[in-house]
Amino acid sequence: MRSYLDEMQKMVVGTATVLVDDQRCFYDILTKEFEPRLTHFVGAVDSSRGCYFVSEATPKEYQPLVVAHEHLCLMHKAKGRSHYCLQALREELTFIPDSMDWEAYIRFRRAFFDDFVKYGKGSTNTEFWRAVTESRDFLRSFNV
Repeated sequence: MRSYLDEMQKMVVGTATVLVDDQRCFYDILTKEFEPRLTHFVGAVDSSRGCYFVSEATPKEYQPLVVAHEHLCLMHKAKGRSHYCLQALREELTFIPDSMDWEAYIRFRRAFFDDFVKYGKGSTNTEFWRAVTESRDFLRSFNV
């Protein structure tokens, strides 16, 4: 695990924070080469301490929302909630500021989830991918 984190540190191009439900979440912005198969990747290093990462390819104004989703998703899952990814997505969408193009963000997230479902095709973690697919399907319901 240590060597993985050491390799990850070499790919950090920036850092930022986002406040989610009174918890400050720190995230590293990584080069897109960290995971070339998924352009707009996001993940957790240590969700219990609020430490996340996001792709540099994700537009800067979207990064806090994407990291907030990741944090909420993991918190809902840890509490044993069903539909944890969808619940996190619904909360994420309430964080979109008035100054942001809502339809563009929905299209961005829909494209992310489309790509993410393809990325996970064939995985044996069916519960996780069911949750991801549920969020993708929810975003497909928007007529934008």
